[in-house]
Amino acid sequence: MKLSRIFSLFLLMLLAVCLAAPCAAAADAPVLVSDARGLLEAIAPDTTILLAPGRYNLSEAIGEIRNNGEMDWLAQHPALLFEDMYDGCGVLVRGVDGLTIRGTGEVELVTEPRYADVLRFERCHDLALEGMTMGHTPEAGACTGDVLDFTDCERVTLRALDLYGCGAYGVSTLRCSDLRGEDCVIRDCSYGLLHAEATLGLRFVHSELRGCGGYNLLELTLSSLCFEDCVFENNATLWGFLSQTEGNALLFAGCSFGDWESAQLRTFSGEDGPVRFDERCVFSETGGNRTVTVASAEELFDAIRPGAAIFVQPGRYDLSAWIDETWREQGSAWNERHPFVRLQECYDGVEVVISGADGLSIMGLGAGRDETELTVTPRYADVLGFENCIGVSLANMTIGHTEGADCSGSVLYFDSSTDILLTNLDLYGCGTLGVYSFQSGALTMRGCHVHDCVYGPAEFYSSWGELRFEDCIFADSTGGFNFIECPTPYFQRCVFGAEEYASLAARGDVELEDCWW
Repeated sequence: MKLSRIFSLFLLMLLAVCLAAPCAAAADAPVLVSDARGLLEAIAPDTTILLAPGRYNLSEAIGEIRNNGEMDWLAQHPALLFEDMYDGCGVLVRGVDGLTIRGTGEVELVTEPRYADVLRFERCHDLALEGMTMGHTPEAGACTGDVLDFTDCERVTLRALDLYGCGAYGVSTLRCSDLRGEDCVIRDCSYGLLHAEATLGLRFVHSELRGCGGYNLLELTLSSLCFEDCVFENNATLWGFLSQTEGNALLFAGCSFGDWESAQLRTFSGEDGPVRFDERCVFSETGGNRTVTVASAEELFDAIRPGAAIFVQPGRYDLSAWIDETWREQGSAWNERHPFVRLQECYDGVEVVISGADGLSIMGLGAGRDETELTVTPRYADVLGFENCIGVSLANMTIGHTEGADCSGSVLYFDSSTDILLTNLDLYGCGTLGVYSFQSGALTMRGCHVHDCVYGPAEFYSSWGELRFEDCIFADSTGGFNFIECPTPYFQRCVFGAEEYASLAARGDVELEDCWW
């Protein structure tokens, strides 16, 4: 009788499991999608989405929905919102808990607008993104949209992601907690690596963080962040590694750092304080690194090489005095010892050309750009010339010719170069042009003042990359802009003099936003 009762109880339990199993299986069944629209339509709470191998252009999916006049589409998908930005539309995922999006094979998610994040999440919990490459479609150039943006989110896992620029930041968080990145790559972002505000429990493990430029590599406010067994290399920003230490807690455990990163982090104590390193961290040897502070023209040109971050001490540097003496005493023998810098004769003197120095940064160390000044005397010489360079940054300096008068040399000259970033520069005549770009790619100017040039502030001939000008002043030159065989230039929050504005007003292919003249 006892065995009979036990057997009956076993049958009832088995029946309950069998009846419940189909419901559990149905609830957990992943959704397989193969295009961007299918991805958007599958986003819902407690859902696992598997992405078939391929490239998912979110902008094309949004455009298809809008162009087809599907006015009720968003009403049928309450977790999504399309956010109109200056140059297109982005996707906001809001209020979704338990969502997993996982790539199977080679999967890439892209968006086209530079002002839109690739994906933005708000008020989402228990979120996972796995096994994907993500970024903006034009990889090089300036951008104000991040790759991933999280607001008021908790328990987020980023696993095996490759996040690339031109995203302003690879990851941006606001009022988030418990976000973990595992086996990720964040690379080539234009403002920095990561932006976190009021975020606790942010952690990256076994990740590679490289090739980012911009302002501060880590922009932190009232946040705690840990990097464990991560690699930092080939980053070089204009302001430094970390925006501020006050109110933040930052731990590096078992991480390795390249030349620039090691030089930046030398100022932080590893024993206590808001920035700490454990005993397993590895720094590059400072004697052989490519980060150097210089105080003379000779030291400046000796330091130029690919990936170098050169900080110029405040002062006025007459480059011609050193160039003329060196050319007179050593001639082409000096060039043979310096493969990335070339001295060459011009009509009325000698000029310098920097060639093949990819990833080069030259930055003035003064509190303002007027504290560090580079000048040349020959009127036919460019103050600084660049050819065949990728990823050059110049910042926080004043650059020009010694005296005003007729001139045929520009202040800055770029030939067959791309991904140029000019920040907080004062470029003055008598240069024919403040910037002359010939058969070159993307160039961005931020916070620059270009004035008193004989022909105008800038000329771009046969450019093939984005041209962007932000928060700049162009005034008091005797000519205007000239764009020949170039993509549409973008000006944001810029101020123009009469000549400069007249040259733009005469064109129909210039975009101006919040500009004054």
